[in-house]
Amino acid sequence: LIELGIVEGALSGLEGLPFEEFRERLVREWEISCKQQMLAKTGIVRCMAEVLEGGSPDNPLNFLADLTSTDLSAWCADKVAPEIQRVLGREQHSIRQRRQQRAQRSGG
Repeated sequence: LIELGIVEGALSGLEGLPFEEFRERLVREWEISCKQQMLAKTGIVRCMAEVLEGGSPDNPLNFLADLTSTDLSAWCADKVAPEIQRVLGREQHSIRQRRQQRAQRSGG
């Protein structure tokens, strides 16, 4: 499982499941792990860290504690979403370029 990038404990509690259900959960965890690894490469975690206001090395997410659910929703919509869209847009552009280059190399 470690070779697949699946974190320890991700499949806990699956003992006794029918094989097909176990397989579906395994494939889903593998998919999630792959996405996590690719998202880390995009810089999205750094982007989020830069958007978070305040905090300290001892309590870096302290900003979140003082937000109401309404404030949190507004903050996500106004600050977080545009930054995530910027990072994902950059990644989307890179993916499309790689896809186009592969198509040109293969003659299609």
